[in-house]
Order: sequence, then structure tokens, then C-alpha cells
Amino acid sequence: MSNIIRKIKQIVYLSKHKGNDLRVKMMFYFIAIALTAIGFLIIVLVLSGRIFNVSAQMAGVMQNHLNNQAEKFSDELTQYTAYGIELSRSISKTVDDVLEEHNIEFYQMNNNPEVLEDLQSRIFQDINTVIKLGGSSGAYGLVDCTINTSVLGSGHSRAGVCLRLANVTGEFVLNPEVAIYRGSSEIARKNDVKLHTLWNLEFNTQNIPGYDDIMEKSRDTGKDYYWTERTVLEGTGDSCMLLCVPITGNRVRPYGLCGVDLNEKHFNLQYPALDTVYGSMITVITPYSDSQLLIENGMTGNTEGTWLDNTLGLKVEERSYYNAYGSTKEVYYGLSKEIPIKTLDGKTWMVSVLIPREGCDAYIRHKRIMFTALILAFTLAMLSIALHLSNRFVKPILAELDRKEGGDMPADLKELFDSLTASVETLTRAEYSVYEKYLEGYDIAQIPDELMISSNTVKKHNKSIYKKLNVSSFDELSLYFDLFRRCNRIDDLRKK
Repeated sequence: MSNIIRKIKQIVYLSKHKGNDLRVKMMFYFIAIALTAIGFLIIVLVLSGRIFNVSAQMAGVMQNHLNNQAEKFSDELTQYTAYGIELSRSISKTVDDVLEEHNIEFYQMNNNPEVLEDLQSRIFQDINTVIKLGGSSGAYGLVDCTINTSVLGSGHSRAGVCLRLANVTGEFVLNPEVAIYRGSSEIARKNDVKLHTLWNLEFNTQNIPGYDDIMEKSRDTGKDYYWTERTVLEGTGDSCMLLCVPITGNRVRPYGLCGVDLNEKHFNLQYPALDTVYGSMITVITPYSDSQLLIENGMTGNTEGTWLDNTLGLKVEERSYYNAYGSTKEVYYGLSKEIPIKTLDGKTWMVSVLIPREGCDAYIRHKRIMFTALILAFTLAMLSIALHLSNRFVKPILAELDRKEGGDMPADLKELFDSLTASVETLTRAEYSVYEKYLEGYDIAQIPDELMISSNTVKKHNKSIYKKLNVSSFDELSLYFDLFRRCNRIDDLRKK
């Protein structure tokens, strides 16, 4: 190591005193060496994931999309809830008006088709308005009464109106076509609305999760509403989340239930898969329990480019930059964010963005290999330049110095050394006494005791010595002493 340091000192010295041309060449040599070292360091950092971290970049893309989707869904949910609460208040007033006009109690609407049809006719417009303005795929309102209590299943059959979009799209339509899914056919005729292909006169409350519970306990429209998990509409293959808002009135038990539905097809169109360099990024809104996304109970956006099975839950494994979501069939990378959804069971709900693992891993490998190859090529180029400069300039200089060690000084340095010898003669007696101690091998800290002078005096003499000998430091002066010794001219540095 000491030999290497000595050689470097010699190179530095020569590059400083042998003219601009050599100085520039040596500068390029040292730059090439430095860049080579930096290149190897960058390769190590890339392979360790400290820099050019593709995983961190991918997590950033996921996080941005997740924030956008969470904000979008929260706004949509807030809008639906507001329309549902307003619909409840409107229907509640309508029920009160109907009871007052017909001068009957609420329970007397049972087995009273005329009154129930009158009520349905009045709430039809409110429900139709909610669909047209609220942007939902369906809206409904039902009362806790039935046209005929004597028929089989009447205990779960309830009168009301449900309208659904005839054609679900991903865009808002100002005046969409609707079909009547539940309610009197006479209402459909009067309002020129088609009957749904799966139309039925009344609701089956067994298909409304939590209906009996809300009817027994609810009293506050603004607080006691809830969203159901994904449920299949009766007699159809359509899945949706239902907003259920109690219709409160002047009695202890609510009049009924109303709200909107968030159709799975509607959600699929509203939340398309995002095409990224890592693969298709999809959006899901699901309950979260025991470190698992309950995909089967939530809503799934467009899954184009993936093989997501919406009947299987995804186990969540937290990682450094993003999570891994796995089932028995597949694994995804992604991120999740909790969103406030009011449900009867109080489960936590998450909005998540997911990308198939295979595409992510392939992209990460590709980028890492590409970065490493580029940096390696750069490093090898710098190393080649350094070797070329070493062969052209450095080795010949060192060879000449090795050949001259112990003999005469190189001719191209003679003028410089003669100038230094002459400069010694300009030193004053006091300055020379300090200088001579340096020449004999003493260092700066030993001079005050040797010459019995103060440290400040030594510093003052040093400043003058350096100036007269045209050196910048004690180390540079020591380098001159060493070179003179190697050339057997050390005595030339003494005063004659």
C-alpha cells in the first residue's frame, strides 16, 4: 500500500510541474479511475435495490391510482347516501299524507290494494328522479305492508316500487331509460315505463340483508342507514350493493325501507382496468377481515388482463413497498386504503388496486438487468480509458522515475530543482534554522523545543519559508526533500 501511495504522489507531482499538457492528461486519468469506482458502486446499489428501485417506483404508481379511486368511490358513495336519505324523507312524508287523506292507520294498508297503489303512484316520481339525477343503476322504496296477507309467503312480501336502468352504462345519462322491477303494472302503464323482464308485484324481504333487524331497531333516517355486501337480485344474475335507509314516520316502527343499488356491471364500467407497464391494474371494493380481502362480498372493477376470481378471498401479506394478495389460484401486488362504508356488521372496507404478480416481477427483472447492463457498460468504458491513459502516460513516467532512483535527477526536472536550490539562499538566518531542522527530518511539532522558540514564531517562519521556496505546505516541501535524496542531491538544499 505504501508503494502505491508513493507512486501516486509521484504522478501528482509530475502532473503539477511538467506543464499543462501532462496535467490535463493526468486529470482525465484520475477522472476515469474515479468514474470506474463509482460505476462499480452503482452496480452494487442497483443489485441491492438501494437506487433505481423499480419496486418503489411501482408502489408510487399504485399509490397515486389508489388515492384517485378511493376519492372517486367515496364521492360516489356520499352522493348515493345523500339521495337515499332525501328519498326516505320524501317517502315518509308521502306515507303520512296518504294515511291522513284515507283516514287510516298504517297497518290498515295491508290487504288494501287501492291505498297501496295510490302510495306507489306518488313515490314513483321520487324514485325516478333519484335514478335520473343520482347516477345509480337502480332505486327503490317499499313499505312494511302487503296487498294480500293470506297468500303463501306474505310474511316476507312487501309492496313498493323499484326502478332499474334498462341499459347500464359507465357514463352519466341525463334522461336514462328505466324499467319497473317491482311495483304495480298499472303504474308502469300510466307512466309509459316498460316492465322489467323479471318483474314482480312485490318485494321479497328475505333478499334484503338486514331488513328485519333495521325494521325492529331503526328510528333515525340520517344515522341508521347501511350498505349491504354484494348480493344477487332475486331471480337475476345481477349482483349489487344496496343502500338501505329506513323510512321513519309517526310511529315507533319504521314505515319501510328505501335506497339505491350499486350494480356490479355499473361498477365494472365505472372502474376500468388501468393499463400500466407492469400489467393491468384493477380496482376492487371489499370487506376486510382477518388479513383477507373478501372479494366475494365486494365489488370488482373491470378485470381485463387478469384472471381475478371474484368468488375467492385474497390473503394480504404486507411487504416493504406494496402488499401481496394471494388466493389458491393467483397472486397480485397492490395497495389498499380503508374507506368509510356503514354496514350492519361493522366490518372494515377497503378499496384496493391490484396488478398480477407475474407482470410486475417480469418488469422488475427487465429494468434491473437493463440498469445493470448500462452501468456495467459505462464502468467498463471508464476502466478501458483509464488503462489506455495508464499505458500511454503513467507507466512511462513511473518507469523513468524507477530508473532514475538513486541516480541523477531527470533532465526535465533539473531546472525546477535548480530554482529551489537557489531559493534556499534567500532564507534569513532564523528561517534557515527552522528549514534545516525540517531537512534533518524533524516535523513541525518538534521545532519549538529544538530551537527553543514559540509555536507562533515557527508558524511565522513557515509562512515565509513556503513563500520563498514556492511551496504550499509542509507535505509538498517533504516531497521535494524525498526527491532530492533519491537523486543524491540532498546536500544541494543546504546553504553554501
